[in-house]
Amino acid sequence: MRVQFSLLVLLLIIVLAEGKKKRATAYPGIVKHLQCSVCREGVANIFKEVAYWRPKVSKFTEDDIQTRLEQSCNPRRREGWWIRYFDIEKKDDRNLEVVDFGKATKVNKKGQSIADTCSTVLLGDIDLTAQLYADKKKIGELVHYICVKGGDSGDPGPCSKKTKIPKISAKLLKDLSSETPVEAPRKEMEAEEQLVGMETNGMPEGAFQMYGRDDVDEMAIDELMKEGDLDEDEARKMLQEMKDSGLLDLQHIPPADEL
Repeated sequence: MRVQFSLLVLLLIIVLAEGKKKRATAYPGIVKHLQCSVCREGVANIFKEVAYWRPKVSKFTEDDIQTRLEQSCNPRRREGWWIRYFDIEKKDDRNLEVVDFGKATKVNKKGQSIADTCSTVLLGDIDLTAQLYADKKKIGELVHYICVKGGDSGDPGPCSKKTKIPKISAKLLKDLSSETPVEAPRKEMEAEEQLVGMETNGMPEGAFQMYGRDDVDEMAIDELMKEGDLDEDEARKMLQEMKDSGLLDLQHIPPADEL
């Protein structure tokens, strides 16, 4: 018996299969060169995020802040979409900086590098969570407190002149210069966000693999006919146009007889 999926879920199944295959990894050793710039942008972003949600949530807790902080370092969550708008450039011999690209991009190695740096620098920072909860510092004061002073830890922050940073390797600079940002359609970003939510809520990894390419193809046609009020020929034509445009790529899903 075939389980009925909505067209959105079918698209999510496809995105999941493709995403698991192509998910980018960060550049090795990049965090120390990127930590100051990402700290400044990351703290400013979570400050605005908390300011937005605080009046909308009754009994706003430190756990709520920690959850949003974790999400803000994930470019596949809406709270972390800010990461997708940045490219990475050389600032000086030791530091890299994030610069506004102007458009949302697919999460390539640069994007994942920003995300990993955000997680390394900000996640688990008790001072940051406490200060956001206390809500006594302005955005500039909080950025300086965390990124320069280093909070109350006694250690210098990532932007402190006391923080020692080695020179950027020629290989890393070459790798960065060879990667060009690719604009991400908003629909794709929304589908990816839905997918992350499904995984977070307990969807088993690889759950989509019980369906072959032919199965997903036919289910998508059925849903296009139902939701778009199309006949079968029109639905097949629309699905083919979606594939040809690159919106759908079913080639990674095996035929049913190979499962």
